[in-house]
Amino acid sequence: SVQGAVNALTRDELEFVLGHELGHIRCEHLLHLFLINVLPYVARMVPVVGPYLSMGLSAALGEWYRKAELSCDRMGLLVCQDPDAAVRMMMKSSGAPGAFYQRLDQAAFLRQYDEFRDLDRDMLSLIYKTLMTMDRSHPWTVERAGELVRWHAEGGYAAVFAGAVSAAP
Repeated sequence: SVQGAVNALTRDELEFVLGHELGHIRCEHLLHLFLINVLPYVARMVPVVGPYLSMGLSAALGEWYRKAELSCDRMGLLVCQDPDAAVRMMMKSSGAPGAFYQRLDQAAFLRQYDEFRDLDRDMLSLIYKTLMTMDRSHPWTVERAGELVRWHAEGGYAAVFAGAVSAAP
């Protein structure tokens, strides 16, 4: 709920959330979300191959939308300008009880991202990871945090502020 977020998050963390949500508007994701929901439904109507076409479209469009969430996380970071606040917000939103917020360990949380990425190294783990992710609207929270920290560390954040790249289309 909005009231729950206002009570649980710091000002910087709320700025990250607002920037993320405004990123959806700036990148026109609302239209794309509509298409994600409609196209697989329409594809199911195609005789014989419809269900297969629909499944393929759902998988591909779902993957696109999960990547769009990562783009909006970048927009959130550009607004709050504090990578630690962004990661703290994600740690809080990943299900940690409020009584433990002061004891959350950001380094340990980000190590989980490394473990998550290690699943891509063998085919069986990669298949399992893909199956566990494909029905989700958002990437795993630890993946979102890790990708955001990596983007910041690799200079993407600085490049936007330097005017070398655009923050949105």
